[in-house]
Amino acid sequence: MGFEPTNRGNDLQLFKLSLSTGGLGSSKPNWKNRTLFHGDNLDFLRAMNSNTVDLIATDPPFNKGRDFHATPDSLSKGASFQDRWSWEKDVHQEWVDQITDDFPNVMNVIEGSRSSYGDDMGAFLCFMAVRLLAMRRVF
Repeated sequence: MGFEPTNRGNDLQLFKLSLSTGGLGSSKPNWKNRTLFHGDNLDFLRAMNSNTVDLIATDPPFNKGRDFHATPDSLSKGASFQDRWSWEKDVHQEWVDQITDDFPNVMNVIEGSRSSYGDDMGAFLCFMAVRLLAMRRVF
């Protein structure tokens, strides 16, 4: 996996992810400091070498069961997302396998939430868990 610059401005670089194979063994960053990553954070986190990040700022979805749309005057004009979750549509089997194998107690919480609050809560927690575990690896 590698990162390719898509736009440069001042000291901040915007990168897109070029997917190939991972180089996760090194504790040396495979990206430049002051880099803004735009896209699904799971793809970027998985491409980063372990133990190379000092701070992660993210604005996750919050499972509010609503649709959100960018305002017409924003840089994201026209963008939207649904803050609704479905186990069948939103959860990847690879996530379930990873969490079950590596963090069975986390999967117990997810399954308990599915049983108590429904598949939508379980799907949301699975979506978040796989990303939080990836953040833990790079932090």
